[in-house]
This record gives sequence, structure tokens and C-alpha cells, in this order.
Amino acid sequence: MNREQLSDAIGRLDDGCINEHLQYKPRRPWWYAAVAVAACAAILLGGVTVWPYLRGGDTPPLTEHPHTDSGGITTTKPSTGEENPMHPTALVLATPIYPKMAARPAEYEEVAWDAWQTDVSAQRRQVQGHSDEMTDFYRRTMQTFLAGEAGENRVYSPLNVYMALSMLAEAADGNSRQQILDLLGQTNLTALRQKNAALWNGVYLNDGAVVSRLANSLWLAQGERWQYDTATADVLAKHYYASTFKGKMGDPAYDAALQEWVNQQTNNLLTEQAADLAFDPNTALALVSTICLQAKWCDEFDPADTVDGTFHAAAGEVDCRYMKDNSGGYGFFGDRFTATGMSLGDGGYEMFFFLPDEGVAVDELIADGQVLEVLENFDTSAIARYMYVNVTVPKFDVASDLDLKEGLQALGVTDVFDPQKGNFEGILESQTEPIYVSKVDHAARVAIDEEGVTAAAYTVEILDGMGGVDEVLDFVLDRPFMFAITGPGNTLMFTGIVEQP
Repeated sequence: MNREQLSDAIGRLDDGCINEHLQYKPRRPWWYAAVAVAACAAILLGGVTVWPYLRGGDTPPLTEHPHTDSGGITTTKPSTGEENPMHPTALVLATPIYPKMAARPAEYEEVAWDAWQTDVSAQRRQVQGHSDEMTDFYRRTMQTFLAGEAGENRVYSPLNVYMALSMLAEAADGNSRQQILDLLGQTNLTALRQKNAALWNGVYLNDGAVVSRLANSLWLAQGERWQYDTATADVLAKHYYASTFKGKMGDPAYDAALQEWVNQQTNNLLTEQAADLAFDPNTALALVSTICLQAKWCDEFDPADTVDGTFHAAAGEVDCRYMKDNSGGYGFFGDRFTATGMSLGDGGYEMFFFLPDEGVAVDELIADGQVLEVLENFDTSAIARYMYVNVTVPKFDVASDLDLKEGLQALGVTDVFDPQKGNFEGILESQTEPIYVSKVDHAARVAIDEEGVTAAAYTVEILDGMGGVDEVLDFVLDRPFMFAITGPGNTLMFTGIVEQP
């Protein structure tokens, strides 16, 4: 393989690949009340300022070899270079094909239902303990990224940021990579790839009622300035199921291709935020990671029970609509909070609500070890009791914009932000220009109604050069509270604080 050329000959995918991965649409629009949706996107944008130019050229494309990994993901690598039919400036090198799962029976019938669940379980290929040893990452990043000014809503996706940073580790090298591995709790890239594959398979589900999917992509610059390590691009396609594109950095049409890809992978939940995503002419590459969850509540709220009420926010009282439900479930009684959870779909997805005790600030729960105990071991938690729970929760739609740069530096990831220390030879053939991460933005949004949850987030990292119970719990969320959404194996997908609905 001639590594002094960039991949100009990049092939067109077959229509099935394009439709499955780039034109995915939910069964119903995201605002339709019959579905619950959670989605988030992490964007890692790589760029360079004008310092000494890097010798470059075009390398041949990756060898065409569709393959299926242990998670059932087929990655197609075309051998000829043609334009993306959706955006002529975005050429496609590789894209994954997600496995189709058995359709959920229209009506419950024991034999058919059992057969369907058996098929889904086999197709998911989950790894036992896929979310083990994530506690330290959850704890450290939640304390860093959920901390904020009183009265501000905050939302953060630990799982999405974990995978986004994992891809950045693949692109980095030396101490730049090691600092990221240390934060992620992994000793080397082999272990990191195994963990990400386990996480991907652990949360993946597409059974007609629940869609839970992670998606990644690599965006390259055309021209002769940059020489890319095609072996790393191959790793990203194989182990991270990353689509690969190439185009002219700084071209509005290439920006539009990026924005459309993000919107498609997040079911158009972040169109306002994605509209600001753009490549600089000096961008060297971009790494993009998204997560999308679409599911119904297992026990939906009855719209007839939704009533007007008052939420006691720090800044004053707020009128809102409260949803009510009562059923058997867990109540959690921590030293400084009371909590409960509600199930989403049938695949192990949960949403938890944490109400601080009177006199306890909601921010104090971010660092509370009992919160993570509930999220990771709710069914065996020592503070759990099974009981009837009368839930009263406000319908809310909250969003936040977070700058993660200083937080990541405080967490020990420092070299990637220093032009004199940043090492990205994991993806570049050679690095003759100083490159560093200049900006890390994380925008997120979560909303709930009677029948579901809608949530979305993205992270942008720009690299520049230079049984029978007697107890009853009345659980009324009428003041600032914390929430979290977990996936199978108690993988923490979203978490946030509602200061006012």
C-alpha cells in the first residue's frame, strides 16, 4: 500500500448501506408521543493552523472486504472512489451495516413472544459485564461536567463521551494517548477496543419497539497536506463501526454533509445545535460519535392523570404539567435523597429520578456514592425497598451547553490541548505541524412526556494546529432534582439536573 497518497478513490456504497446507516428514520417522528427517544452525539473535529505544511498525497483506499465482527456489524469498504450521492463533496470510504433483529409480535402470545425474545437475545450478542469497571469514569466525569451555577439545567452523556474519547485515543499517540487511556481506565488500545465493542453490543437493540444504537464516523481532508495512517482508519471502521468520509475542509457543502450525518444519527433531535457544526479550512480530520435510544415507557403515564402544578425552583415558582403513576417498583432511601426508577422498553433500560432531602442542594448528589450505587446495582442496593410508588413527575424539556476543555484538563487529559505536546501520530502518517485540541463543546437536551423520553447530546472536540408490599412512597418531584438513564448492564447513558422544568 502506497502511504504517500490520500484515499481519492473512494467508492459509492450500495443503496442498502446508505439507507440503513445514513438515512435511518424512526418509525415515528421524534415528537410523536408514542415513543421515547434518547440520543446523543459526540463530535471530535480535527484541524490545524497554518504552520509548516505536511507533505502529502493520496493513498489508495482501504481494501474492499466486507466483514462481520462478533457483534454482527458488517463494515463495507468500497474499492473505488465515488461521491456520496447525498453530498457530492463527501466521498464514502466505509460504512457499517447494522444487523436487523426479529420483529416484535404484534400481540402477546407466549410461544411467539418467547421465540422473539430468544432471537433478539442471540442477535444482540451482549458481553457479560460489559459495563463493569466504569464507576471511576462515571464518578469523575459527572462531578466535573454536571457541576455548574445554581439554577442552570445540565445534561451529560457519560457513554457517548467515553466512546468519543476512545476514538481520540486511537488517533493520538505517546503521552497524549496515555492520558486518555488513564481517564478511560484502560491499559492499552487492545483493552480499549474490547471495552468499546462490549459497550456497543451491550446497548445495541433494534427490535421494532426499541432502537438503541451507537454510531461513529471519520472525516478526512482531501488534498496533499495530510498523510493518514490507513491502518488506523481500518481500526476505526472495524472496531468502532465508523463510517469514513473525505472532502474539502472549509467547504460549506462538506459542512452540510457533517450536519446531515449527525442529524440522521440522532433522529433530528439536535438540528439547532448541529447547524453550527463546521470544518475550518485547516481541519485535518474529524471523529464523530453518536448514540440514539428510542423506546416507550413500560408503564406509560395516563394523559388523563396529567395535572397543572407548581415547581419550586431556586429562582422562584414555575408553573408546569405533572404526570402521575402508581405501581409496584423500587424506592431508594439514601442518606441525603429519595429516588425511584421507571423502565423503558423490555431490554434493560431505566430512567431514575433523585430527589434531594429538604435542605440538601441537588448539586450535592453529583458526588454522592449512593447515587452510583443505585445506578449500577439498583436491584441489589442496600438502600432499595420494593413498594408501591406514587410518582408525580413534571413534564420537562431541559438543555445545556457545556465546555468540557477545562474539565478534561482537570481530569488529567492535558497534552492534547498543548500544541507543543499534542501527539496525533496514531492517525497521521507523520506529524510535522503542531496539532492540539482547542475546543471541546458538549450540548445536550432531555425531555419527557406521558409516553416517553427524548434526549440528545453531542461533544465537539476541535483540533487546531497551532411481590406484595405494604409500603407506599409518595414521590413528588416539585423542586430541583437529578435524573439518569441507564442501559443494559446498568450502563450510564445520560444523566442530568433539572433546576426548573
